[in-house]
Amino acid sequence: MKVIDNFLEQDSFNYFKKEITSQYFPWYFNTEKVISNKNHLDNYQFVNIFQKGNTANFLLDVFADKLKVNQFIRAKLNLTTRTSKIFKFDYHNDTNANCNVAIFYVNTNNGYTQFKNRRKIKSVENRLLIFDNKLQHRGTTSTDTKTRIVLNLCYEKN
Repeated sequence: MKVIDNFLEQDSFNYFKKEITSQYFPWYFNTEKVISNKNHLDNYQFVNIFQKGNTANFLLDVFADKLKVNQFIRAKLNLTTRTSKIFKFDYHNDTNANCNVAIFYVNTNNGYTQFKNRRKIKSVENRLLIFDNKLQHRGTTSTDTKTRIVLNLCYEKN
């Protein structure tokens, strides 16, 4: 497991954040696999999945270069809105593939990523967390900002 603060150069980070938080960036409502209580009113998030035909795919180029990515298996932006208390998602693996996972934190908030060994990584703007997909982890909501935004990358290295 590796944590890298200030992962992107400031100009690159500002551009990425500005693009995904603009009023024109497409976010899609999603209620799958968010929190355990499927009927809970806070059981939703907004996502943007980078796949063939997504006009925002170019935003991944800087990550592909810096991480020396051979291939993205999955790339997905997750946006949760503020909740009245922190909700923990279920522990999971992002894919069945043998790969690396990188979580890029777009904004600072009191949400976090937690691993089964109880280690917590705080959501800090421009921080990147890298780990083996075999490690089960979970995210949370946040209570101190309007949104918690993370970029989740599953990838094979060169």
